[in-house]
Amino acid sequence: MTTAVETPTDAETTMPLLIAPNFELMQGRQSIGLTEHHLYHPNSHPLLQDVGGRALRSSRVQLLPAVQHNYGRESYHARLAGPPLPESEPEQFKLCVLAAAGYLPREVLDIGEDEPAVRPMTAYEEEFFRSEPTPQPVSSPEIERYRLKQLEKWQQHVARECAQPCEAHGDFLLTRRAVRRHLEQKRREQSGFALNGVSYSYGPLKKFFVSYLQRPEMLDVKPRFVKRLLSTHDEAVRREMGEKLLLRVSVVASAALQRAYREAQENDRLNKRMPKHVFELVRDKLGTPAQRQSLVPEFAHRAEEVILEAA
Repeated sequence: MTTAVETPTDAETTMPLLIAPNFELMQGRQSIGLTEHHLYHPNSHPLLQDVGGRALRSSRVQLLPAVQHNYGRESYHARLAGPPLPESEPEQFKLCVLAAAGYLPREVLDIGEDEPAVRPMTAYEEEFFRSEPTPQPVSSPEIERYRLKQLEKWQQHVARECAQPCEAHGDFLLTRRAVRRHLEQKRREQSGFALNGVSYSYGPLKKFFVSYLQRPEMLDVKPRFVKRLLSTHDEAVRREMGEKLLLRVSVVASAALQRAYREAQENDRLNKRMPKHVFELVRDKLGTPAQRQSLVPEFAHRAEEVILEAA
């Protein structure tokens, strides 16, 4: 039966509270099964349908035993309707940034035999959430997608470098074993930035950040700078100016979050690997340096449009 009881949220950030782990059930996860609990729900809610809503929906996902999550009358979904959802993009952005920073509330939502209750997180629970998670195994489909992606990149490289069209040969394909090792290493490196049992989907978050940072009020750059960036043929200058542009919009977009981010960091509520300044986190979520460079033309042309519209 659907309940109208609203899911409790963190008083400091309005993020939905994590559910207190049932360690007895989790020890038997092979027989019971772990499921993904999206803290922002229901999935069909109108506020979760646009690019910001989809990012928010996937920004905090907790692994829970099915009987604690959505199976049976004592489960979370049988008794709670979901948290209040933000209605503005700035609020969505703030919550996504905090989720990416590994924010850990001081309280948890206890789903037991009695009514769901908010209580302080125990030291053992906090140690569990902060412990380095075990990376998920790399699947065969992931390996094949990566190999195909690398082949496409090589073919594009060949098409640029060869005077005549030519094809990549099998010699340039990475072996499945090499790809598996590479992806496993990458996953081990990334696991240190997450909470144990809690994750977010990078793709929707990056898509939202790219969109949000292109709002007119974020593109606070001088017309002369944009004109030079779009006209220069010097690759080194273009790269340097591109990084400055993305850093600038990241600083502007995250300015309102700096105080909350700093206080959470000082109070030891963020992942210890997070950078000192929130704008660095925002900029880094746009991708690696090479990936960020691929975004520069889009940002530069958008900045040019904003300048012309304001003229």
